Amino acid sequence: MNRASSIQVISIVLVIAVLTITILGLITIFSVSSVEGLRVSNDALRFVRKQAIFLLVAILCAITIYIVPLDFWFSKKMLLLYCIFIFLGLIAVHIPKLGVSVKGSPRWIEPIPGARVQPSEFIKIATIILMAWWQGLPWRKNSSIKEGILIPSGALGIVLAGLIIQKDYGSTFMLAATCFTIMITAGVNFRFVSGAIVLLLSLFSLLVAINPVRLERVLPIIKLNFADSVSPEILKDSLFQVVASISAFHRGGLFGQGLGHSVFKEHYIPEYHTDFILCMIGEELGLLGVLFVVILILTIFTCGICISFKTKNILYRLLALGMTLQISLYAFVNTGVVCGALPTKGLAMPFLSYGGSNLIASYIAIGFLLAVAKYVNEYEETDEESQHDSSFWNM
Repeated sequence: MNRASSIQVISIVLVIAVLTITILGLITIFSVSSVEGLRVSNDALRFVRKQAIFLLVAILCAITIYIVPLDFWFSKKMLLLYCIFIFLGLIAVHIPKLGVSVKGSPRWIEPIPGARVQPSEFIKIATIILMAWWQGLPWRKNSSIKEGILIPSGALGIVLAGLIIQKDYGSTFMLAATCFTIMITAGVNFRFVSGAIVLLLSLFSLLVAINPVRLERVLPIIKLNFADSVSPEILKDSLFQVVASISAFHRGGLFGQGLGHSVFKEHYIPEYHTDFILCMIGEELGLLGVLFVVILILTIFTCGICISFKTKNILYRLLALGMTLQISLYAFVNTGVVCGALPTKGLAMPFLSYGGSNLIASYIAIGFLLAVAKYVNEYEETDEESQHDSSFWNM
């Protein structure tokens, strides 16, 4: 199989995996969200109907990104728009009557009544694009301290600080991990990156330690996984959501109780149709259903990595890598949370969880992956054509 044929096969497999897990998400939301829909609006189809609308918007975004030439997304005008969007997105959530705080976290805006948007989902995409652009320029001296680590780390630090102020510790950690991986792949001296990572982890640990709410999430999980015994009070209070999630997996067994036969959707598990939707799949479809989801996520991850490293263009390689990590890291962490291996965080399972912002952002990432695959197929079939054309930097 030649290079062009292999990238086409990878693209097809990626699309099939994404559509399959998305359809599974719609089916699960339809199955488990009727109780909550009846409670909030007397409409059992409320959540699946809204998710279907989100999906249409997400697919249109992915198609648009795929059709438009990749050069356009890295033109000077677009790069400036990304910076402006990040700035506005970080402050919009704090504007009275526009920003919406949920459970003490100011992460949403409501431009029109009933339509909430989480800007951080799109801020992460814009930040990854900017990081890939900075590290992927042909003339960038990534081996130098200034260009390789100080400037990009300083800019990234501003974004991370904005997310911390929103009390979005999960997104902060995941975005940092993605961007530092991009730096390492781009050839930045690992000693410089490791120093920045140690500094960031130290600051992050300090913020968790001085925040009682975050500390209450971390310590019980550590005790659950490493202590010989855990007190009933901790299981009842701090670990209630995790214990209920594990119980849902246990009730599902190997084959599950069947679609629509979940008992934990009766308000036993908070956020069961969003952050904890995987345990609902475990209860209704069993271990086989969960393994099917894991296989789909691993397939998406593998396809993304293959697309990334099949292009000779370092900029597009870093872009594809960042988008792949944006999806897969969230999926892996979400799986760890619902299984009780990691502290509970408001991190959605890509393509599965209910929510428009995450679904649209995930499809945007897929759109960029497919666009890079198209670039490889159309422009990198010969060594001469694979040379980077820097003419668009002057646009």
